[in-house]
Amino acid sequence: MSHENDLVTVRAGDTEFEVSRRLLASVSETLEVMLNSSTYEAIQLQVSANRFRDFLWFLQANPMQFQQYANRVPETIRFQRSISIAAVAATYQANAIAEWAIQQIMEMLPRRSVDPELLTWLYHLARHYPDITLPAEGRWFSRTVTSKWCSQLVEASDPVPWLIAARNVQDTALRAQAYYFILQRRMAGQIAGDDRLSRLDRIRLSVGALNLRRHQRGTITYTPYDGDARNWQPRVECLPTHVRNEYDGVSLWDIFTRSPLGIDDQRGSQAED
Repeated sequence: MSHENDLVTVRAGDTEFEVSRRLLASVSETLEVMLNSSTYEAIQLQVSANRFRDFLWFLQANPMQFQQYANRVPETIRFQRSISIAAVAATYQANAIAEWAIQQIMEMLPRRSVDPELLTWLYHLARHYPDITLPAEGRWFSRTVTSKWCSQLVEASDPVPWLIAARNVQDTALRAQAYYFILQRRMAGQIAGDDRLSRLDRIRLSVGALNLRRHQRGTITYTPYDGDARNWQPRVECLPTHVRNEYDGVSLWDIFTRSPLGIDDQRGSQAED
């Protein structure tokens, strides 16, 4: 195949790129199938132009460029580029590239300030790649994301976006942490009329306040998550996840969902959330 015949037009967003057909096919079976089955002059990808441009940089960079990239490019730029590369690689199942990009993200994430939207995306990405670790530390991707979520919650002046993020990913452990910090900071009154909260959020905050007041002499202790990440039942590491009181071992989530009279609120939770 000649160099000219090897080139294919790829459209990402409103931008067109001339790319080696063989290069794309070599990193992703999904892209290979798209290239072989398309009858159009251009292949349309469902990613932004900026993200695909970063992905192409990874495919085309030589070892010298990689070394200069690691040593000279600011971490802020490297972090955003790794996000882009991971996004494109995950979308088109270029799994070896996705693993490289995720390991780069894991190494930098503890030092970066990120918003709930990005952490929500990383949480879902960790569900697709639960086995990825940092070899030097043996730290799971899922644990890295939940720990960062927790540290950002602690620093946030407004915990409601983090509560919404936990609701969106359907993680009760993270959601319980957000409820807990709202009460600990005595913010429940301030946000009582906040239309970002669901009716059930308000009920749970009231229930949690009563339960924590009722057991205020109890001590809050930390129970780490040490399960198999492939089962994806994460628990937050840097905040208490279990409350010890006369109901020894009651989870923090139960504090907000078990009424003082012992009536569980879960029957209507799905419909009202």
